Amino acid sequence: MMGNKKKVALVTGANGAIGQAICIGMARHGFEVVMVCRHPGRARHAAEQVARTVSGASVRTEIVDLSRRTEIEALAERWQGPLHVLVNNAAIAPRQRTETPEGIEMEFATNVLGYVWMMRAFETILRTSAPARVVNVASTWAGDLDLDDLQFKRRPYDNDTAYRQSKQANRMLTVAFARRWSPAEITVNCCHPGDSHSTLSHDLGYGGSETPEESADTPVWLATEPKLLLLDEPTAFLDIQHQVGIMDLIFRLNAEQGLTILIASHDINLMAQYCRRILLIREGRLEGEGTPEAVIRKETIGRVFATEVLVDENPLTHTPRITLLGERERNGLRLQ
Repeated sequence: MMGNKKKVALVTGANGAIGQAICIGMARHGFEVVMVCRHPGRARHAAEQVARTVSGASVRTEIVDLSRRTEIEALAERWQGPLHVLVNNAAIAPRQRTETPEGIEMEFATNVLGYVWMMRAFETILRTSAPARVVNVASTWAGDLDLDDLQFKRRPYDNDTAYRQSKQANRMLTVAFARRWSPAEITVNCCHPGDSHSTLSHDLGYGGSETPEESADTPVWLATEPKLLLLDEPTAFLDIQHQVGIMDLIFRLNAEQGLTILIASHDINLMAQYCRRILLIREGRLEGEGTPEAVIRKETIGRVFATEVLVDENPLTHTPRITLLGERERNGLRLQ
């Protein structure tokens, strides 16, 4: 916080199960919360719930249809003051294909373009409010993005397929905006919130296994964690000596300054030596999560790399080690 003035967070899809829980979490962290909703009645009810749950919460609502670019731009034009955190959370999965008045498929307009329009409309405000953060609520249920038919004009519409490709697009666009805005001290991250009971999960045919509060934990953490450092391939194109030097420096930062460090890397063996927890992701799908010992297993790694692998222990670091096996190595192992 800066003095006694509260920082401001804007949350889209704020009257939904997860959105409302995110608003409660942000209010508990002392933020002034602006709840962006489509329906005035639901917005009012959700705001009352946040105010009842968090004593002294500063909360207000804005009525915006996030599938309409003009409404998003109007919100940015009437905005007054700073914006420190933007949480793009709104998402839908209608079971029938519909279009906006502009002729854009509704799920693509809301889930993908809505995120982009919000970031672009508020870019200047975020820059003047920096350091600022954007959290895009995506999903591990992502993939099969068809760039030649984003709006299901040729394919039969399926809301599950449309949702998965929209979440893949969210993740890809997050990377693009993160790199573009990093010099301006605007961090852009995305996350999988979990699977809770909601209109969205029911439209997709899932009952939900988590509470909204559990699903909101990760977005709120990304929005509020004061000592969060994100590194994208910090050891790429370096020789082994310099890779170890970089990782030793990162490890010291973690120990000395209490930083929470997230690293995106293709080097599983190196990450196994330094990271307490690993998320193994392939083509947008979460293949494994846990300690290096729990994740780096022959069956899991072999499936991810689509080849036979040898998993043993690094004798120097006593951490799991992966060796991809060529044809000669596979034959040699079989003979042994």
